[in-house]
Amino acid sequence: MEMENNEKEYGKLQWLFFVIIIPMLFTGVLVLIILSVAGFDVAGKAGKTFKEIPLLTSGEGNDAAGDNSADALEKKQVKLQSENDRLSEEVSALKLDLQILENDKQKGEKEVARLKQENSSLEQLLLQKEEEKEGQSKDISKVYSKMSSKKAAEILPQLNNDEALRILNSMSDTQLAGVLGKMSTEEAAKFTALLTNSNE
Repeated sequence: MEMENNEKEYGKLQWLFFVIIIPMLFTGVLVLIILSVAGFDVAGKAGKTFKEIPLLTSGEGNDAAGDNSADALEKKQVKLQSENDRLSEEVSALKLDLQILENDKQKGEKEVARLKQENSSLEQLLLQKEEEKEGQSKDISKVYSKMSSKKAAEILPQLNNDEALRILNSMSDTQLAGVLGKMSTEEAAKFTALLTNSNE
């Protein structure tokens, strides 16, 4: 019973294989041999036929498509080359601009250094002048301190307020009291106010 089941199970598949597939293969090979013996180029025709089928070709047989593809690649290459040249020119221009800016920066730094040096020289000169002026003021103060209080009281109101104030500040308290005592009350009040404001 089991053998009959096995025969039925494999019967249809065996029938398909032995009755249809093997005879077709045998017939196809026999036809190819007969055509080859008769002088037909079966392999060449089959290759040409397969090349014409779009799904079986990889684009090698299509010369027009290959030419279009090559032209497109060449155009793209030319475009990329021109873009590369343009970008190279822009980079060169930017490098030149950068060099100009660096040169300007260096010139600016040199100018700043020169101006700082000039400013320092002017400050030293101003300090020197102030020291000279202070020295002269001390000399003048010595002259006024040797003068009588009456004469100093007559001369000081004739000077400008800054010079008079400088001289009065350099005097001792005793000399200052003597000079202010010899001045008129208005002048004494004026110089006292100036002295008070300068000491604050």
